[in-house]
Amino acid sequence: MAEVLENCEIGPGCFRMRLADANVARSARPGQFVHVRLPGSSLDPLLRRPFSVCLADPGEGTLLVLYQVVGRGTQMLAKIRPGDYLNVLGPLGRGFDMPPADGKGDVALVAGGLGIAPLIMLSRDLSRAGVGCSFLVGGRSQDLLVGVDLVPCAGAGLAATPRRDLQVVTEDGSIGRQGLVTDALDDLLRDGGARCVYACGPVGMLREVGRLGEAHRVPVQVSLEERMACGLGACLGCAVKARPGRGGRETYLRVCVDGPVFWAGEVDLDGIA
Repeated sequence: MAEVLENCEIGPGCFRMRLADANVARSARPGQFVHVRLPGSSLDPLLRRPFSVCLADPGEGTLLVLYQVVGRGTQMLAKIRPGDYLNVLGPLGRGFDMPPADGKGDVALVAGGLGIAPLIMLSRDLSRAGVGCSFLVGGRSQDLLVGVDLVPCAGAGLAATPRRDLQVVTEDGSIGRQGLVTDALDDLLRDGGARCVYACGPVGMLREVGRLGEAHRVPVQVSLEERMACGLGACLGCAVKARPGRGGRETYLRVCVDGPVFWAGEVDLDGIA
């Protein structure tokens, strides 16, 4: 049981929740998630909800998650107040593979909407490891960009040597560059500005990121956002089709345990709805 320390709205229907859970805070790695049982004495809603770990503070024993109200379950979650408790299972899943801190170039982080959540924790670990990065954040409009204030900046208590650039892109041009975040990524890769790409967001964005990675011969890791039932790999409710291997045999991967982070070449992004 994790105590809720904060649950505040930070954008239209978007919330930031801070939980006290020493085990998750100590063990979580970038890209992993927690599975949260919704409040109440009944089993309605029955299923837990998965949320990426946005930040974890082992010293304080706390973790941060970002979520958006999209249905009855998250509507219930939005009514939680500090001092309440939630049943939290985690950390779960396979996280991002960190690049070696060998000075051979920067990496790119590409976030669409609330897909920024797992990349915030990754950006901080990259900074501590001495790996420079370009952080590209996209959204439909300025009011739907959340979590940008959590992206580390030079001199913000982290190592000052790695390069950390932040570029904001909105479809309506209300802030930053107007267009799609994948347009900014294309420009960056054309200039040779990244040796690896990490991405999380809508599946359409991930498809384009994967395509750009192939076109520019840059490896890509994607974090998938799928509905889950058990979160432990038993029910197969979150299975996605793998890309055909040798022999063309059709196989499936479970997002909850084989992911949620995959190399773009592992999964059939075109086959995900």
